[in-house]
Amino acid sequence: MNKTIEDVKNSSLCTGCGTCVGICPYDAVKMTRDSKGMYVPTIVRSKCRSCELCVKVCPGHSVDFSELEEFSFGNISNVLLGNYISCYVGYSSDKQIRWDSSSGGLATALLVFMLEEGMIDGAVVTRMDGNNPLEPEVIIARSKEEIISASGSKYCPVPVNTKIKDVLRENGKFAFVGLPCHIQGLRKAEMLDRKLREKVVFHI
Repeated sequence: MNKTIEDVKNSSLCTGCGTCVGICPYDAVKMTRDSKGMYVPTIVRSKCRSCELCVKVCPGHSVDFSELEEFSFGNISNVLLGNYISCYVGYSSDKQIRWDSSSGGLATALLVFMLEEGMIDGAVVTRMDGNNPLEPEVIIARSKEEIISASGSKYCPVPVNTKIKDVLRENGKFAFVGLPCHIQGLRKAEMLDRKLREKVVFHI
């Protein structure tokens, strides 16, 4: 029997990142909330073709860090810290962005700069739903205002990578902002999908 993303969920290894939903070509995986409020995948059996793509990209199932680092950067620099050129401390020079953000507003400032310089056409970010402020909303921000609306940390489960599907349908270059599990799942998906690899040009 083929492995499914539900096997990962049943083993309590699911991170709720949403990569399985974003990569499924048959729309056979949906994210639902469990009794604890966590996002978990559910397979629509009538649509599933047992391709196992959902498991192949799942960071909960497995992550070969050496392979991901080689794929992403072309070499392996440091087993403990990963690949880096240098380490810095910084904050946004825009006082309003810094005030409205977390940890100095670097992610927000970088995204605004990238958008204004034409380096990206949009950024996958998370903000809280305007109609339900306790619910996260993952969007493709295409303006400075939309990027700023997603400023600050979100201390709740967020299936960011469900947006992979939307990015694949759009034209242009994109940045993704996520936690390590989101970025690991995204990188694993990029290893299998060249189109996605070409579209996502920044990982934050």
